[in-house]
Amino acid sequence: MDIRVFDAPVPFQQIYQAQLEVMQGLLDDANNAPEVTFICQHEPTITLGRRFESQHLLISRDELTSQGVAVHEINRGGSVTAHEPGQLVIYPIVSLKKRGLRVTEYVKKLLFIGELLCGIFGITVTPKEDNPGLWVGDRKIASLGVEIKHHDITLHGLAININNTCDTFAHVMPCGITDLKLTTLSREVGYPLDWDMILDQTRSIVITSLG
Repeated sequence: MDIRVFDAPVPFQQIYQAQLEVMQGLLDDANNAPEVTFICQHEPTITLGRRFESQHLLISRDELTSQGVAVHEINRGGSVTAHEPGQLVIYPIVSLKKRGLRVTEYVKKLLFIGELLCGIFGITVTPKEDNPGLWVGDRKIASLGVEIKHHDITLHGLAININNTCDTFAHVMPCGITDLKLTTLSREVGYPLDWDMILDQTRSIVITSLG
């Protein structure tokens, strides 16, 4: 597996297009195309998933655009979520068939990556069956949304709040839940986390878990 790490915030559309290109390579099996995991942070973005309902967006798309927040409709599971600088996003593009994985098994592996990362800093997180993601008590620290193309290739992935402000979330009803409490890893440990260290640790965990 190739691991592609981006230090600075990148536009959502840039990474999404890169995911599609990797997916097509896997489908074509051109030159034994490798699976790829993208590890990055995004510029302020709101994505609308398959379960999005208009009331989950608290201000208009025009207002969001005027504030420099990109809005994208995508085909992942779930409703609406936000991305912003300081939030870690992990996008594994892999073949479930080649790995012999069911979707549920893959989702568990993805969540376990988040559990391991948070555990390094002494923070225990748990999943909830009725709301995909990871939680510290009643506070959500990570969101999960995946799409399976051609019953095989994975797209999208896991977003973990690390050093981000969560300001972009104020424009939405995350996951369609009223009064959802959010947290970040830095808030839980009580200090800002070194981003380079986060990227290095994440890379190692992904290689161990999926490589």
